[in-house]
Amino acid sequence: MEQKFGTNPLETGNGYPVNTKWDLKTLGNHPYYPDTNSLFLGEVGFGEKVELKIKLDKTKYLSPNFGSAVDTGPYQYFTNFTYNPQVSSDRYNINQAADFEISLGFGGTRTDWFHIIKDLSSSDPYKLKNCGTTLDFISQTYTLCVQLPTLSTNVDPAISLVKLYIRPALNSAYRKTIWPLHFSQVRKLKGEAGVPIVKNTSLVKVANSYGSVNVGDNFFILGDSTNYKVVQVLPAAQDGSFDVQLDRLIQIDAPKTTQVYVPGTLTSPDVRLSVDTGFATDWNNFVNSSFNSTAFDQVQYKPFVSSGNVSCSSSPFHPGSCLGFSPELNALNWMGIYNEGVALWNSWADGGDFSNFLYSGLVRLTAATGKSYRLESTNTDFTISADVNAQSLDHPSIVNHGDVALTVWRQGTTLIGRYNQISTGQALGNPFNINSAASTGNYIVKAKNGKAVIIWENGYNIHASVKDLSTLASVGSEVLVVTRFSPPVNLGTGFSFSIDVAIGSDKAAIVWNEFAMSTVLSTDYTNPFGWDTNTYCSWYPSNCYYLETRTYRNYTRTIRLDTGTLLAATIPVASYSESRPSMPVLGIYFPLYTANYQMDFAAQANNNNQVVIASHLKKLDSQDHTVYGSVYDLATGTRIGTDKTLVSESTRPVDTLQVGVTTGRGMILWRRNDGMILGRGIDTSNSNLLGTSNIEVESGSVDSLKLTSFGDRGLLTYRKSNGKDVFLKVLDLQAGQLLYSNGLLLSQGQTNADYRNISFSGSILSGNKILTTWDLMAGTKRTIWGRVSDISTFTVDGPKEFQISTTNEGVQYRGTAVVDSGFGLVTWLSQDKTQQRIRGYKVDLNNPGALKYGLNNFFVSPLIERDYTVRAKIKY
Repeated sequence: MEQKFGTNPLETGNGYPVNTKWDLKTLGNHPYYPDTNSLFLGEVGFGEKVELKIKLDKTKYLSPNFGSAVDTGPYQYFTNFTYNPQVSSDRYNINQAADFEISLGFGGTRTDWFHIIKDLSSSDPYKLKNCGTTLDFISQTYTLCVQLPTLSTNVDPAISLVKLYIRPALNSAYRKTIWPLHFSQVRKLKGEAGVPIVKNTSLVKVANSYGSVNVGDNFFILGDSTNYKVVQVLPAAQDGSFDVQLDRLIQIDAPKTTQVYVPGTLTSPDVRLSVDTGFATDWNNFVNSSFNSTAFDQVQYKPFVSSGNVSCSSSPFHPGSCLGFSPELNALNWMGIYNEGVALWNSWADGGDFSNFLYSGLVRLTAATGKSYRLESTNTDFTISADVNAQSLDHPSIVNHGDVALTVWRQGTTLIGRYNQISTGQALGNPFNINSAASTGNYIVKAKNGKAVIIWENGYNIHASVKDLSTLASVGSEVLVVTRFSPPVNLGTGFSFSIDVAIGSDKAAIVWNEFAMSTVLSTDYTNPFGWDTNTYCSWYPSNCYYLETRTYRNYTRTIRLDTGTLLAATIPVASYSESRPSMPVLGIYFPLYTANYQMDFAAQANNNNQVVIASHLKKLDSQDHTVYGSVYDLATGTRIGTDKTLVSESTRPVDTLQVGVTTGRGMILWRRNDGMILGRGIDTSNSNLLGTSNIEVESGSVDSLKLTSFGDRGLLTYRKSNGKDVFLKVLDLQAGQLLYSNGLLLSQGQTNADYRNISFSGSILSGNKILTTWDLMAGTKRTIWGRVSDISTFTVDGPKEFQISTTNEGVQYRGTAVVDSGFGLVTWLSQDKTQQRIRGYKVDLNNPGALKYGLNNFFVSPLIERDYTVRAKIKY
């Protein structure tokens, strides 16, 4: 309302319309400012009396009912959601309909608003007073006399005027609430006509739509009962609108914004409201113990109710029974019960940010005991491992061929696998054991071209097995790849062992690192009389010593994917040796098998059976380091070209080697200790490096990274050193350069995150869609989240990250993902209440974190909506 003399209610005496509906987005960041969602009445003096006439013009009531619960024992769930919107013909008394509050314009906090019924005082000179109330029940007009305070802590009442504002209370009953629809009412597409619909034409422009439409879909126009068929969907315009060609001439004229829709095809509920048995008691204990009655600017919770019949004298204007209606109990609890007029309290179903409702996961309230109240879909996370009361499982790895995914995890020393269909999440058979030789160390699973290779460590032995992802059968038998050097005594080596596999077209390179040490009794003196060294040293031990030679190597060996057998040769890739003398102590020699250097590696192969192996030699307790690049032919086991040195320095040590490979080209990345990511392209036909120098991929502050490659594109997922911010960059592997210069920020939405871990799965590409997953830590909670982005536009989908893990009975960690044809399957290790499990979740990349028809499963409406006409005058 304009604050100009002669235009406001106190000056004109005219009636002004007021509506009750509100939401958090409408209120903005300052819900208690005087001019937020309010009507400016005018200026009055301290102690003056103002007569308010509030006429109730219309009341609309949603009449929700969530039906009877299906009781499973541990929890109950509701799916039979019904609504009967109606315009009420009832009449209401003043304590049911005069739900308004007044601000004197002196401040913008919750306590600066006074309810015209609940907050009036008869004695406090600093508060509003009730100077009379009448009701014309027939016309539904409430007349209230309100006397302004005579004293103020803010201004001098003798020389100040009060700017008076009025608005409907921010009652949760009037909140624009998100409600779940019955499955029969869910639409595949909802939109509106972008231009007027013209009779006897067959083209409709659809704007402001949500969902999808395909050729052959049924298509309806509100107000026209004709069932049209879609024969063509034209490309979308820049504003997102698109034209739909129908199979016949349209029967009506209709204005712009007329609703159009495509019916859904659900035959059973896709969303349900689930409540754990005993949740309400645990929740109410939890919220009552932590509730702060003056924290009006914080998200807080009020208890659930077990009955809608509340006392209206102690809780006036409570939606349960004090606004003239008695809502069904479960619907009442869903919409937030009663927030006492505080915008952020009990706001889980607020509809102001409806378009983003699903991106943070479906609503879940969890009590301190772990019991929860939650929306669920048929696409909840599910168990992949069998329930065998496993107290300790090891992380899952997942690979795929087309729509078939293989998840591998470890229980004890046994590697267990299970096949699932990505598009449905359904299991393809039962879990099965993979290994006969125990798995005691690292294990790796990789797949390409329909074959999966599983390798694992058993002490100093490395074993391998091949699976056919088309037939779900084993290829050949488990094989022993190599036995690493084993010290004769069980002394710690200080060397970090690792394994990996890089898959080409029909062969794969198994790669590992090794530390070995040999000792030779030696002397620098000439042996007399033709003695050998042993004889000489037995006579002159002080002239002798043991020469210790330590060797640090990366090796590779090729395995055939068609037979599962190994090629004979074990090939050293990178090697460094050092020799040092060691003197016996008191005539006794104690060999110490302790490493002075570390040799690490990263590897990947292309479909030409060329494998790029990056090796990193670093001196322990020093900053000396060297990074090499090598290319090998998997078919012959021979080196292509020569080893190339990418960096060799005595300062700024590096770590986290990553390799991406495509046809004819590869790229090696590493992280420097100042957080900079550097890289270099390599030609796989001759091992020549691309360009004249290493390139800067990211300028600094990176603490972890993961590179994955798909065709000519490398997807670099990295995290900044604050532990929270996750970014994506895209590499052109053919050029050995960045495809886009900027990094795309993925981790948006969960501002309470303490930490995100991105080092397991990285980013996965399907078509133009990229799925990135990570673990998110917030306090003691650890859950799995993700984000979808578009490689063609290099933009993120939706405004924020979405939740993947939904059960979340305990910590969830090490999420890994695969994708195929627009769907993804994410697996992770879950600490459930009684045991650990491997869990999975199916992701629709076009509608991540959502139900089949996404937001079309819901609609937005207040429980009660009222229209008023407000008049005001100064009473003399």
